[in-house]
Amino acid sequence: MLEITEISLITQMAEVRTYLDLLRTVHYRIAMDDFGTGHSPLLYLVDLPVDVVKFDISLVNKLGQDDRAGQVVADFARMMNDAGYALVAEGVETAKVLSKVENLGFSHVQGYLLDGPFRWRNWSPASPPRAPASRALPDA
Repeated sequence: MLEITEISLITQMAEVRTYLDLLRTVHYRIAMDDFGTGHSPLLYLVDLPVDVVKFDISLVNKLGQDDRAGQVVADFARMMNDAGYALVAEGVETAKVLSKVENLGFSHVQGYLLDGPFRWRNWSPASPPRAPASRALPDA
């Protein structure tokens, strides 16, 4: 899977579309990373061959709120799920948010609830395996 960020697309939309279409012909899945930050994210989803949308932590945190902001993010996630995008929730840190993303149809989650970052220089092939920092949610 190839992850792209919104900011990288601003000035090169036509070229990016061409290259992403080529990558999809050789079975790459395209993920929009950090969705919810940057400029015109909805335009990119409409104009580019994106398969996966990774909701930025700033949006995921709204799902833990019982207010209009949380409702807007939840409705947007439902709409994107219904449109066929696979959804990833970044920054899941509470059981409440995990439950929400699972109910909304997110396919994967990332965040401190699962595991924290680790020092790369402390890692070696002989290190015991760690729990994944991202995991798939069970099918509903």
